[in-house]
Amino acid sequence: MTADLQKGRMRLQACFLGLLALFVTGKCSYSPEPDQQLALPPGWVSLGRVDSEEELSLTFALRQQNVERLSELVQAVSDPGSPRYGKYLTLEDVAELVRPSPLTFRTVQKWLLAAGAQNCHSVTTRDFLTCWLSVRQAELLLSGAEFHRYVGGPGEIHVIRSPRPYQLPKALAPHVDFGNTKWGWWGLKHIEPGARKV
Repeated sequence: MTADLQKGRMRLQACFLGLLALFVTGKCSYSPEPDQQLALPPGWVSLGRVDSEEELSLTFALRQQNVERLSELVQAVSDPGSPRYGKYLTLEDVAELVRPSPLTFRTVQKWLLAAGAQNCHSVTTRDFLTCWLSVRQAELLLSGAEFHRYVGGPGEIHVIRSPRPYQLPKALAPHVDFGNTKWGWWGLKHIEPGARKV
Protein backbone atom coordinates (compact mmCIF):
# COMPACT_ATOMS: atom_id res chain seq x y z
CA MET A 1 0.00 0.00 0.00
CA THR A 2 1.43 3.40 -0.97
CA ALA A 3 2.02 6.09 1.64
CA ASP A 4 -0.56 8.43 0.01
CA LEU A 5 -3.21 5.73 0.00
CA GLN A 6 -2.48 4.90 3.62
CA LYS A 7 -2.72 8.61 4.61
CA GLY A 8 -6.03 8.91 2.77
CA ARG A 9 -7.38 5.85 4.55
CA MET A 10 -6.28 7.24 7.93
CA ARG A 11 -8.01 10.57 7.18
CA LEU A 12 -11.19 8.73 6.25
CA GLN A 13 -11.04 6.75 9.50
CA ALA A 14 -10.46 9.96 11.48
CA CYS A 15 -13.47 11.61 9.78
CA PHE A 16 -15.62 8.57 10.54
CA LEU A 17 -14.53 8.56 14.19
CA GLY A 18 -15.20 12.31 14.40
CA LEU A 19 -18.71 11.86 13.01
CA LEU A 20 -19.31 8.95 15.38
CA ALA A 21 -18.16 11.09 18.31
CA LEU A 22 -20.51 13.90 17.23
CA PHE A 23 -23.41 11.45 16.98
CA VAL A 24 -22.70 9.99 20.41
CA THR A 25 -22.19 13.47 21.90
CA GLY A 26 -25.55 14.55 20.50
CA LYS A 27 -27.24 11.55 22.13
CA CYS A 28 -25.36 11.81 25.42
CA SER A 29 -25.32 15.52 26.16
CA TYR A 30 -26.49 17.89 28.86
CA SER A 31 -27.16 21.61 29.10
CA PRO A 32 -25.04 23.27 31.79
CA GLU A 33 -27.35 26.31 31.59
CA PRO A 34 -30.91 25.06 31.06
CA ASP A 35 -32.26 28.54 31.82
CA GLN A 36 -30.27 30.34 29.12
CA GLN A 37 -31.99 33.52 27.93
CA LEU A 38 -32.58 33.00 24.22
CA ALA A 39 -34.79 35.98 23.37
CA LEU A 40 -33.04 38.92 21.74
CA PRO A 41 -33.07 41.77 24.29
CA PRO A 42 -34.72 45.04 23.21
CA GLY A 43 -32.34 47.34 21.36
CA TRP A 44 -30.21 44.56 19.87
CA VAL A 45 -30.05 43.67 16.16
CA SER A 46 -28.55 40.63 14.44
CA LEU A 47 -25.92 41.32 11.80
CA GLY A 48 -25.94 37.68 10.64
CA ARG A 49 -23.81 34.56 11.03
CA VAL A 50 -20.14 34.84 11.93
CA ASP A 51 -17.64 33.52 9.38
CA SER A 52 -16.76 29.92 10.23
CA GLU A 53 -13.01 30.63 10.22
CA GLU A 54 -13.21 33.64 12.54
CA GLU A 55 -11.70 33.02 15.98
CA LEU A 56 -13.42 33.55 19.28
CA SER A 57 -12.68 32.77 22.89
CA LEU A 58 -14.75 30.45 25.03
CA THR A 59 -14.57 30.49 28.82
CA PHE A 60 -15.77 27.59 30.94
CA ALA A 61 -16.35 27.60 34.70
CA LEU A 62 -14.85 24.43 36.12
CA ARG A 63 -16.50 22.70 39.07
CA GLN A 64 -15.06 24.11 42.29
CA GLN A 65 -14.29 22.06 45.37
CA ASN A 66 -15.20 22.90 48.98
CA VAL A 67 -17.89 25.43 48.07
CA GLU A 68 -19.81 24.68 51.29
CA ARG A 69 -16.66 25.29 53.36
CA LEU A 70 -16.08 28.59 51.56
CA SER A 71 -19.66 29.64 52.34
CA GLU A 72 -19.11 28.80 56.02
CA LEU A 73 -15.90 30.84 56.09
CA VAL A 74 -17.58 33.82 54.41
CA GLN A 75 -20.33 33.70 57.04
CA ALA A 76 -17.78 33.42 59.85
CA VAL A 77 -15.66 36.42 58.75
CA SER A 78 -18.86 38.45 58.35
CA ASP A 79 -20.38 37.58 61.74
CA PRO A 80 -19.32 39.94 64.58
CA GLY A 81 -19.96 37.10 67.07
CA SER A 82 -17.52 34.75 65.34
CA PRO A 83 -13.86 34.38 66.41
CA ARG A 84 -13.02 34.57 62.66
CA TYR A 85 -14.78 37.95 62.28
CA GLY A 86 -12.77 40.28 60.03
CA LYS A 87 -10.10 37.66 59.28
CA TYR A 88 -10.57 37.65 55.54
CA LEU A 89 -9.12 35.05 53.22
CA THR A 90 -6.42 35.97 50.73
CA LEU A 91 -6.84 35.12 47.06
CA GLU A 92 -4.30 32.35 47.59
CA ASP A 93 -6.39 30.94 50.48
CA VAL A 94 -9.52 30.98 48.31
CA ALA A 95 -7.64 29.43 45.40
CA GLU A 96 -6.34 26.61 47.59
CA LEU A 97 -9.83 25.96 48.92
CA VAL A 98 -11.94 26.02 45.72
CA ARG A 99 -9.43 24.95 43.06
CA PRO A 100 -11.02 22.27 40.85
CA SER A 101 -9.57 18.79 41.15
CA PRO A 102 -6.65 17.99 38.84
CA LEU A 103 -8.92 15.46 37.12
CA THR A 104 -11.51 18.17 36.36
CA PHE A 105 -8.91 20.58 35.00
CA ARG A 106 -7.21 17.92 32.83
CA THR A 107 -10.50 16.51 31.54
CA VAL A 108 -11.84 19.86 30.34
CA GLN A 109 -8.47 20.99 29.00
CA LYS A 110 -7.98 17.76 27.02
CA TRP A 111 -11.53 18.00 25.63
CA LEU A 112 -10.86 21.56 24.43
CA LEU A 113 -7.41 20.77 23.00
CA ALA A 114 -8.75 17.70 21.17
CA ALA A 115 -11.27 20.01 19.49
CA GLY A 116 -8.45 22.25 18.25
CA ALA A 117 -8.50 24.91 20.97
CA GLN A 118 -5.38 27.07 21.25
CA ASN A 119 -3.85 29.56 23.65
CA CYS A 120 -5.70 28.18 26.67
CA HIS A 121 -5.21 29.95 29.98
CA SER A 122 -6.71 29.91 33.43
CA VAL A 123 -6.95 32.18 36.46
CA THR A 124 -5.23 31.95 39.86
CA THR A 125 -8.00 29.75 41.28
CA ARG A 126 -7.93 27.57 38.12
CA ASP A 127 -11.74 27.49 38.12
CA PHE A 128 -12.09 29.26 34.76
CA LEU A 129 -10.48 28.02 31.56
CA THR A 130 -10.44 30.19 28.43
CA CYS A 131 -9.37 28.97 24.99
CA TRP A 132 -9.45 30.27 21.42
CA LEU A 133 -11.20 28.32 18.64
CA SER A 134 -12.56 29.00 15.18
CA VAL A 135 -16.33 29.43 14.98
CA ARG A 136 -16.52 26.12 13.12
CA GLN A 137 -14.64 24.34 15.92
CA ALA A 138 -16.78 26.02 18.60
CA GLU A 139 -20.03 25.05 16.89
CA LEU A 140 -18.88 21.42 16.64
CA LEU A 141 -17.73 21.47 20.26
CA LEU A 142 -20.93 23.04 21.62
CA SER A 143 -23.76 21.00 20.20
CA GLY A 144 -26.61 23.31 19.14
CA ALA A 145 -24.63 26.56 19.17
CA GLU A 146 -24.77 28.80 16.08
CA PHE A 147 -22.79 32.02 16.33
CA HIS A 148 -24.13 35.36 15.11
CA ARG A 149 -22.88 38.93 15.39
CA TYR A 150 -25.13 41.43 17.19
CA VAL A 151 -25.05 45.15 17.79
CA GLY A 152 -26.93 47.08 20.46
CA GLY A 153 -27.00 48.24 24.03
CA PRO A 154 -25.44 51.42 25.34
CA GLY A 155 -22.83 52.62 22.88
CA GLU A 156 -23.88 50.23 20.09
CA ILE A 157 -21.59 47.42 21.29
CA HIS A 158 -20.73 44.57 18.89
CA VAL A 159 -20.83 41.04 20.35
CA ILE A 160 -20.92 37.46 19.14
CA ARG A 161 -23.55 35.17 20.65
CA SER A 162 -25.47 32.01 19.89
CA PRO A 163 -29.26 32.47 19.76
CA ARG A 164 -29.60 28.73 20.30
CA PRO A 165 -28.80 26.80 23.48
CA TYR A 166 -25.62 24.77 23.60
CA GLN A 167 -25.01 21.34 25.03
CA LEU A 168 -21.89 19.58 26.28
CA PRO A 169 -21.01 15.88 26.42
CA LYS A 170 -22.58 14.28 29.48
CA ALA A 171 -19.11 13.09 30.58
CA LEU A 172 -18.28 16.74 31.34
CA ALA A 173 -21.24 17.21 33.72
CA PRO A 174 -19.16 16.61 36.87
CA HIS A 175 -16.46 18.98 35.61
CA VAL A 176 -18.14 22.04 34.02
CA ASP A 177 -20.53 24.36 35.84
CA PHE A 178 -21.30 26.66 32.89
CA GLY A 179 -19.97 28.59 29.93
CA ASN A 180 -19.21 32.12 31.05
CA THR A 181 -22.08 34.58 30.57
CA LYS A 182 -21.56 38.16 29.50
CA TRP A 183 -24.36 40.36 30.80
CA GLY A 184 -26.27 37.18 31.65
CA TRP A 185 -27.17 36.86 27.98
CA TRP A 186 -26.94 33.62 25.96
CA GLY A 187 -24.54 31.69 28.07
CA LEU A 188 -21.14 32.16 26.42
CA LYS A 189 -18.55 34.91 26.56
CA HIS A 190 -17.11 36.01 23.24
CA ILE A 191 -14.47 38.61 22.51
CA GLU A 192 -14.67 40.54 19.29
CA PRO A 193 -12.01 39.61 16.72
CA GLY A 194 -9.87 42.83 16.74
CA ALA A 195 -9.40 42.43 20.51
CA ARG A 196 -6.70 39.79 20.06
CA LYS A 197 -3.61 40.20 17.98
CA VAL A 198 -2.56 36.89 16.44
